Order: sequence, then C-alpha cells, then structure tokens
Amino acid sequence: MIDGLELVGLDPHQVGNPIGRLRIVDALDVAAHAYVDVAPDPATLPTVVSAGRSGALIGGRRYELAGIRTGRHRTRLVWEDAWAQTLRRARGMLSIPAGSTTITELATRLAAWAGVPADIDPDAGPLHTPVQRTRSSWDLLRALPGVRTYTTPAGLVVGRDTWLHGRRAPYAVAEDTDAVRDIDVHLDSGLATATATLLVDQQWPAQVGDPITLDDLDDAPWLVASIVQDHGTDTATATATRAGWAPEGVITWP
Repeated sequence: MIDGLELVGLDPHQVGNPIGRLRIVDALDVAAHAYVDVAPDPATLPTVVSAGRSGALIGGRRYELAGIRTGRHRTRLVWEDAWAQTLRRARGMLSIPAGSTTITELATRLAAWAGVPADIDPDAGPLHTPVQRTRSSWDLLRALPGVRTYTTPAGLVVGRDTWLHGRRAPYAVAEDTDAVRDIDVHLDSGLATATATLLVDQQWPAQVGDPITLDDLDDAPWLVASIVQDHGTDTATATATRAGWAPEGVITWP
C-alpha cells in the first residue's frame, strides 16, 4: 500500500512495497506528476506493465500511470496529470500556414479536440511559424512561443506571464505569516530570471501559475513556478520566478 495514493485499475498489492514517500510535483515547466520508489518484485512488475492504462487519485486530482523505471534495487512508478496524458494521446493530421491563426485559436482548437477544459489567454498573439503536426497536442502546446502551458486539477492553462499576473489578485507573502515559514531569494544581474524558494505549509493557498508579491522586496509580481511535496509531511517547497534583476541608474564614480 502507498500512502496518499488511491489506485484505479491496479491492485495495490501489484505495485510492491514503497521505499520512501510519494512525491508530488506541480510545475509550469513540466507536466504535473507524482512518483514513488518501490522494492522491485519480478513477480508483480510484468503484471503492472501488461495491465494497460491505469490511474490514481492523489488529493482528489486524477493521474495516469505514465512511466516505469526499473533498477537493481528499486522500481520507480511515475503518474502524470490526467489532462496532460489526454493531450498526449490526441494526435492527427494538422497543417497550418504561418500567420493564418493565433496562439489563442490554436490552443482552443487543440483543447476542444482532446475534450480538455481550458483557460486560455485571449490575446496570446499571432502564430508566426507554420505548424505541421507530427507530435502530440501536448508537445505542440508546450512548444508555442511566448506562453506558459500547464495543467491544473480543472484543466489546461495557456497564457503569457502578463496575463497570468492579472488572472487573480496576487498573494502577499512574508516569512512566518500565512503558512509561509521561510523565503530564500536569488537575485543575480547575470541571470535572465530571478528565483525565490519558499518553505510553505500544506494549507498555503497559492497554486502553480498564481501571482505573488514578496513583502520584503518590492511590489513587482512573481509567478509560482513549482510546488513539490512529499506525502505525509507538513510542508512543501515552492519556487517563484520573475524577470531577472537589472539595477538601473548611473554610477558616478569619485
């Protein structure tokens, strides 16, 4: 049995005994997923492989078994967000000349074709490159320029950072308040992106893609880029990003 995981289509005894905790990863740059290492069992692994599509419920969110990585001492089972898996299975002929549609129209079309509910930036801009679809809808969406593509429990989200900043009022974040225990900010003028790492409690209300502000800095918004949690622990690690730090002004040297 794996704590925090309700299997759909598999007997819990088929997946083996867990080694460590179930880790849940929600992020802007990869499909939301969860994984756990189990003790390898030659008697049960073929059953998992041949069982066909199977799913899992984790905190009420739907996932599908997407990967099995075997090694001498452990087997890693990986479940991916069910909406992302649905978009991965959506394939077909698609040919769109450059400049003939917009990113909004294409993302809306792909989501509807796969039957995935979507929240899409209405002004994501024109599509300047031609599309010859030989890959999945998920991979095509992920390759769209200038927008973020990710999933939530409610469905697909596609949009520019500026649109994401305005989707809801930002959460004001400060250490030792409102379920935030610690904040570590990395500002470097040589990097294109500034990063903040937050240690938060389970009840922290922000989700991936939400805007936040850091009280100890300025009012410039950040986007929650990832939240990683091990099931059964009280805290999670969140990261937030914004455009890189570039001090302005002129130095007058003595």
